[in-house]
Amino acid sequence: MGHLKKTIHGVSWVGLLRGSTRVVTFAKLAVVARILTPEQFGTYGIAVLVVALLEIFTETGVNVFFVQKEGELKDYIDTAWVVSMVRGLAIACLVLISAPFISTFFNSPESLWLIILISFVPFIRGFINPAESLFQSEMNFKKEFWFRFIIFSFDAIVVIILAYLTRRPDSFIYGLIAGALLSVVL
Repeated sequence: MGHLKKTIHGVSWVGLLRGSTRVVTFAKLAVVARILTPEQFGTYGIAVLVVALLEIFTETGVNVFFVQKEGELKDYIDTAWVVSMVRGLAIACLVLISAPFISTFFNSPESLWLIILISFVPFIRGFINPAESLFQSEMNFKKEFWFRFIIFSFDAIVVIILAYLTRRPDSFIYGLIAGALLSVVL
């Protein structure tokens, strides 16, 4: 297959992934917005904000390295995996330690449990094998699409079911945990 065909093929799969994840996100939020209150969305937002900021500030760039590095990458996988696990544990500990302070800062005592619960997400994500980023370096966008779409859809299904059954904002976090666990298993 020529470079042009490979490029079109890759762009198509990446575009399909972006579009489908937006559709799934919209559907998930549309359904859950009918179940939860705006205050519950706000408490979830506080918890997500904490983890997102820590993940951004502690980004290692290992996945970018795997995509850009030419040659044999198997020699680096184990080291990258250890770095990922240590990073996940560090973020989880920082979130746990800062949970009471963040809850107080936002004057949101109900967010304390969500912040504590969401600390499991980066910890579990730390165990995701960095070899999954090889899909991109090998330009196997079809596999990457199915890998990410299955995890994303599973997360959405868990959130919708739990939100319907419990009517609690922690259903979002249980969805993130379920998606992270599925990612580790896959």
